[in-house]
Amino acid sequence: MATVLVVGAGPTGLALACELLGRGVDTVVADRAPGPAAGSRALGLTARGMEILHWLGAAGELPRRAVAAMGAGVYAGPRRLAHVRARPQEPPSVFLIGQAEVEAALRDRVAELGGTIRWEHELVDLAAGDGRVTAILKGPQGEARHPADWLVGCDGAHSTTRSLAGIAFEGDALPQTFLIADARIDWDRPADETAVWLHPDGVLAALPMPGDGQWRITASLPEGARVDTDRPEELLRRLLAERRGEPAPRLEAGGPVSAFRVQRRLAARYRSGRVLLAGDAAHVHSPSGGQGMNLGLGDAHNLGWKLALVANGRAAPELLDSYAAERRPVAAATVRDTTALTEAALSDRAAHRLLREWVVLPLSRTAPVRRQLMRAVSQLDTGYRRGPLAPATAPGGRALELLTGAPRPGDRGPDAEVRLPDGSTGTLLARMRGGWSLLLFGPPTPVQRELATGLRERLGPDLRVLKVANSTKTANTASWVDELLVDHCRAVRRGYRPARRDAVLLRPDGHIGWRALRGTDPVSWLSALLDRGAVR
Repeated sequence: MATVLVVGAGPTGLALACELLGRGVDTVVADRAPGPAAGSRALGLTARGMEILHWLGAAGELPRRAVAAMGAGVYAGPRRLAHVRARPQEPPSVFLIGQAEVEAALRDRVAELGGTIRWEHELVDLAAGDGRVTAILKGPQGEARHPADWLVGCDGAHSTTRSLAGIAFEGDALPQTFLIADARIDWDRPADETAVWLHPDGVLAALPMPGDGQWRITASLPEGARVDTDRPEELLRRLLAERRGEPAPRLEAGGPVSAFRVQRRLAARYRSGRVLLAGDAAHVHSPSGGQGMNLGLGDAHNLGWKLALVANGRAAPELLDSYAAERRPVAAATVRDTTALTEAALSDRAAHRLLREWVVLPLSRTAPVRRQLMRAVSQLDTGYRRGPLAPATAPGGRALELLTGAPRPGDRGPDAEVRLPDGSTGTLLARMRGGWSLLLFGPPTPVQRELATGLRERLGPDLRVLKVANSTKTANTASWVDELLVDHCRAVRRGYRPARRDAVLLRPDGHIGWRALRGTDPVSWLSALLDRGAVR
């Protein structure tokens, strides 16, 4: 009997399997497909998505093989309406690479961790009882019962898991039809920028892909329009010429043109007893902004460490309720924002066009708006300040947070380059090694030692105590500190804005769980999280 059965071998299911297997949880992945998908509908990893893959040990060669998208332009015919480009020293917000390659990297990692993927195994029924859930899987040898402690449906927008669990999928579809195709195009577009053309008949977007001259083309069609997808090159040339207002470039289609409708739906709840949902099984939305695959990776990253604690008997099952409490609002905001972005781009009303082309798009050229757009696309600012695991602020703590501008509990812990005592460099989040980490600032004190001791009593070897110092010369490392990290360029201090002798406890997903500025007791906070699944 598997401890966890994951239904669906897409990016979300594979990422969740990596999370669980890496934390010692017996996990099996089942998928009804005969094998890995060859094509890719999703294209692109946000900075946070790539960070999660690094965290899982699955990034491999993906950063090198992907196209680092450094800019984007919006056009009306040949006229450029707006242009956003990162500065040379800024890291990319998006890495453009196909979903198939991401899945291949995750499958390799699952195999390294000793996991199993059962292809041609379709979920046809499930039943819960006696502290477990039993899935009926239909495989090459017929139907068989597969009991598990927990089942997670990562089986896409048409999720069988969601249907069998009786969870509503609320929402609707946009009236427009969208087309998607890959092609090799001979033109002078920058190979590290996306482009969007606005046209009365709809939107056309071009995204660079790995490979010489390879591009992904997506286009919307007017409501009720019909097109011949059997001649992909002819169709793409016509769309490019019409939407760009210029002669079509030379191109060679890389495969068929696919048509689809954009759904915007959200599961009414993410958990029903021992059955949970993640990824497209829990939410679907417009592809505008390239958030979809990454939203599922974020679900897996949030759920994985919590489910591992529960499955290993180290936390109460109520902790799993915090998964939906933290992630469902993120999905709801994504559905809302991508819908608004799509409708704004597709609107043909004169007032909307004027607002879009003379107010919104020109504002995007300003430095503050540009930075905000790049951060929003990167997903690095996704946080859970209002979630059930963010501790309340003690008197005076809120004022200190506002005064220092420090990130708060629930926020993603900023990553930063650090130097190790041997002179080599690494990143802060890499030194966490997927567990809990206590960052200590200032010289070690009896209070800090008491803090580390109390947390270690609950977390054992899962806790790493990391001392942050300005240099090895000024460091005074105590025996109870696991590792010294030298903040040689002060990036850690800029990111965390610590007060003197501050302390920050990072959760296993890299988000801030507790910090001393809050003025609350960390051991009590942790005990509430593990024993009740909520801290307020």
